[in-house]
Amino acid sequence: MKAIQLEQTGSSEQINFTKIDPPKLSEGQVLVKVAAAPVNFIDTIIREGNMPPGMMPELPFIPGVEGSGIIVDANNSNLSVGQRVAYLGPIGASMYAEYTAVEADKLVLIDDSVDLIEAGAMPVTYFTAYHMLHNVARVEANKFALIYASTGGVGTALIQLAKAAGLKVIALDRKTKK
Repeated sequence: MKAIQLEQTGSSEQINFTKIDPPKLSEGQVLVKVAAAPVNFIDTIIREGNMPPGMMPELPFIPGVEGSGIIVDANNSNLSVGQRVAYLGPIGASMYAEYTAVEADKLVLIDDSVDLIEAGAMPVTYFTAYHMLHNVARVEANKFALIYASTGGVGTALIQLAKAAGLKVIALDRKTKK
């Protein structure tokens, strides 16, 4: 299969488009044919070699922590070949490849009406925004939400989810003056 692989840290020139063997499945994993693998800030940090001590993955490394695709090997799971899925995984999820091995219990099923490219770009931003609103801040309807950096991915998701939760939103971006 084809994959984008990082063999050494540094500038974007360190990223290589290469041919490697498909991943071997472990128990509990399924094989997903990747449809979308968005670039996230963590991918840049890894590429530059700026991860905190002990967190840098071993090289060579296939970046990508979120994405979407279609299951091509259900590997005795409760899922089925052909199901459309989205995924947010740990460092090492290896989404920048034609195929990736994913823990079956970490997949989100995607309805046929949802575009796979759009679904692939949602896990990091929307899971983060949802967690911050509902698990960290424990928001309540009719309260105010002050959202900084509102024009980025997570900020945009926060605005949408805050409005859906009945909050009154005040949004700031980095250019906003006092």
